[in-house]
Amino acid sequence: MVKQTTEAQKATETPNGERGIALLVGVVAVAFLMSATVASLLLLSTNQARLGFHGARRLQAWYAAEAGVWWAQQQLRNDPALVDNDASIELTVGALGVDVRIIDEPALPLGSGIKRIVCNVDYTVN
Repeated sequence: MVKQTTEAQKATETPNGERGIALLVGVVAVAFLMSATVASLLLLSTNQARLGFHGARRLQAWYAAEAGVWWAQQQLRNDPALVDNDASIELTVGALGVDVRIIDEPALPLGSGIKRIVCNVDYTVN
């Protein structure tokens, strides 16, 4: 039996070494796109986790500073000697260091009874 081929069949035939190369290129391209997508999603989720942690630490620092201000107000109410003197204390709230100072308002005359409360909160985010 003689096999007959038409012109259309000859045009669609590929040389023996090139069968499936297009499939291989397509699979490699899809694999590359999928790995790039996974890498970008991993990076995005890592950044979101860091932002969430940083936001939580900022909120903790805010509440620690409020606690320091509350402490200073109580000290001024309960200790009349602080009206004429300055005071300072370092508190630890969780892992945060809070430096609270009660100082005279510099623009007003000494002994006027008006004080400034300064709170510095030390927190670090890695």
